[in-house]
Amino acid sequence: MNKLEKYINNSISNCTNKTIIITGANSGIGFEAMKIFVQKGAKVIMACRSFERANNAKEKVLSSFPNAKIDILEYDQASFVSIKKFSETIKNINFDALICNAGIFHPKKGKTTKDSFPLTVGTNYLGLFYLIENIKDFLGKRKLIFVSSITYAHCKIKEYDFLRKETTSIFKQYSISKTCITRYFAYLKNNSDLNIYLMHPGVSATNIFASKTSSYKQWFKKLAMAILPLFVHSPKKASLGMVKLVSETYPNHTFLGPRGLFQISGYPRVVKLKKNGYLNNELLYKKSKELVTEVENNVKC
Repeated sequence: MNKLEKYINNSISNCTNKTIIITGANSGIGFEAMKIFVQKGAKVIMACRSFERANNAKEKVLSSFPNAKIDILEYDQASFVSIKKFSETIKNINFDALICNAGIFHPKKGKTTKDSFPLTVGTNYLGLFYLIENIKDFLGKRKLIFVSSITYAHCKIKEYDFLRKETTSIFKQYSISKTCITRYFAYLKNNSDLNIYLMHPGVSATNIFASKTSSYKQWFKKLAMAILPLFVHSPKKASLGMVKLVSETYPNHTFLGPRGLFQISGYPRVVKLKKNGYLNNELLYKKSKELVTEVENNVKC
C-alpha cells in the first residue's frame, strides 16, 4: 500500500449514510473524489453535461467498487436552462454536500455558453453563480464546497467587461473565473448563513489539458500529460481537499490547499485566504446578479 492509500485509509473518515453531489464528476479531480467517496461508503450523485461520459465513468468505478451507490443527473453549467432544471431537481433530493467542481480550462477562442457568455467565465463562474443563487435558500446546513485555483491569489481584475465578452487571453480568463469564484465565496461568507467551504487543488496533471474542448495543439496535450506528472501531484491527491471538507468536521468558511511549497502540491491543510480573494466582492456580486437577472428574463427557464 503506497503513502496516498495509507493517507486515505487513516485520514479520511467513513462516509456511510452520506450522499454527495459532485458537478463535473466524470473526469479529473471530481472523478478521483468520487472514487474515494464510494470507497468510504458514500452515495455519489454525478452531475454531468454528458450522460454517456458520466455513465462510462460510473462503470469504471463500479469495476473497482461493485457495491458503489452512484446516480447520474444531467447538468450543463454552460446553460441557464439546464442549471435551472437541475436546481429544481436537487431540491427534492436528500443530500449532505454539494461539491461545485465543474469547469473548463482552455477552450477554443470565441466559444460561448448557451446564453452567449464567454465560455470559460460563463461556465466556471457565472454558471456556478446562477446555480447557487437558485438553491441557496433551501440548502440549510448542507455543506457547499467551491473549487478555486492557485491562480486566484495574483489575478488582477480592473474592469468587468469580461463577464460579457472575451477581453484577454484564454488562460487569463480561466484565472479570472477562479478569482471570481473565490470572491463569491468571500461575499457569501459575509452575507449568508450557508455552510460554505473553499479548496484549491494546487497543480495537477488532470486530463483537463487533453479535453476535446481544449484549444491546445495535439502535440502539446501529449507533452503536458507526459511531463506534468513528473513535477506536480496526482489528480487523486489533488482531490483530497474536497474529500476532507465533506468527511471531516471543519469550522464554517474553512479554506484548504496543498501543504507543499507554494501550495503547488501535497496533502491538504487549512490555508489563509489571500487579500486578492476578498477584493471588490460586493461589486462583483452586484454586477453578476444584474447580468444573470437580465439574461434570465430573456430565457425561458
